[in-house]
Amino acid sequence: MIAYGEETLEEALTSRIAAAASLRRRWFDPLQTNAIRWINAEGDGLPGLIVDGYGEVLVVQIAHPGMERIKPLIVERLVQELRPKTILEKSTSFLRKKEGLQEVRAVLYGEAVEEVEVIENGLRYSVDL
Repeated sequence: MIAYGEETLEEALTSRIAAAASLRRRWFDPLQTNAIRWINAEGDGLPGLIVDGYGEVLVVQIAHPGMERIKPLIVERLVQELRPKTILEKSTSFLRKKEGLQEVRAVLYGEAVEEVEVIENGLRYSVDL
């Protein structure tokens, strides 16, 4: 369940992504930490959706058939709110398999990226995506 009452699915998705992003922007200084979990599924009112940020790259995990069906809308809203250069999908969890969904590893937006440099508390790391 994402939308309630008179709220449309599009409105709900937009508002929940914006609220999650606003919360993380208040907590994290991107000059000190740019590897963060932008969306934490149920914790942000978006069950079955996890979005991790590694600098200008987002990695999306979808574990629910409902989220799978609106994947293009999710990508559109993430681009609008977070302005990434790349969005990768790495949906390989056991929950996805339980729901009868196949594993997915794909580029959803931008160009393929295999490695990226991130900052955590001022320390730089190379991350193999």
